[in-house]
Amino acid sequence: METREPMPPFPTLADMLHTFLDLYEKDRVGVSVALESSPDYWLPEGMEYVSLRDQLKLILEASRRSQMEIRRKTLIETNSSFPRQRQLRELIDDPSKLKYYVGSTKPLEIARIFAEEQGVSVEQFIADDIREELAKEKVDVELLRFFADRLGSLVDAIDKLDETDFSLLVPEFLVAPFRELHVNAVLGNYGTALILCGALLEKALQDILLSDEQLNLLITQAKTKGFIRNHNLKFADRIRDDRNGVVHGSIPFGAISSDYAWDTITWTRKLISSLYQQRKNQEK
Repeated sequence: METREPMPPFPTLADMLHTFLDLYEKDRVGVSVALESSPDYWLPEGMEYVSLRDQLKLILEASRRSQMEIRRKTLIETNSSFPRQRQLRELIDDPSKLKYYVGSTKPLEIARIFAEEQGVSVEQFIADDIREELAKEKVDVELLRFFADRLGSLVDAIDKLDETDFSLLVPEFLVAPFRELHVNAVLGNYGTALILCGALLEKALQDILLSDEQLNLLITQAKTKGFIRNHNLKFADRIRDDRNGVVHGSIPFGAISSDYAWDTITWTRKLISSLYQQRKNQEK
């Protein structure tokens, strides 16, 4: 009996995303043109085996189940938009827009092999394969949409950060909280980011002042000794108040906007930079 080589594993969504990013870095214009091609060239794929209406129904139901799974486990609302699926609906509502025909989503020679093994017709195998793939719960896709929706605002926020090289400034024990602060902000965890701003300032002041006091008293000591002065005075008080407000509930997590959180992060960065720059100058 003839033995066949096992099929190579399909790439994960992360693999494909990295491949897309490689292509985008090399030729963003070419990639943009390819993605803007008429939906007639790719949306109808498999239409001769599974109707467009059934395809849309399966996609939307799989997306709904993925959204429910994510919300049930994490309370994250993903409710993202599906621009290509909207085009698919338009094709269903107005078939006259469908001008081109595209074949199976799988190469026919591969489909014939699997169909033969399963004892079904090629057409039946392809139809079943399309339905199975479209009906899968795609949690990875939903999460990627969640972050994609926030990408523009995150890039804008990070672009606006100052150019200070904190790797040359802060001591090793501050690296982890400094990194976690920015990771949480990028993920949209703004309440956590405000808490970490306060924790980061407290740790820095304890280091600078050689003190184990808490943040409120540390700020007072730093003002008295001249480590915090001028416009940084209001920054320190604001960071403390934000941290306390979130921890004690007077600032609801849901009320913290992206702009507000990134403003506080910017102030925290300026204070940390100022404190450690002063110490470096004293050490010279």
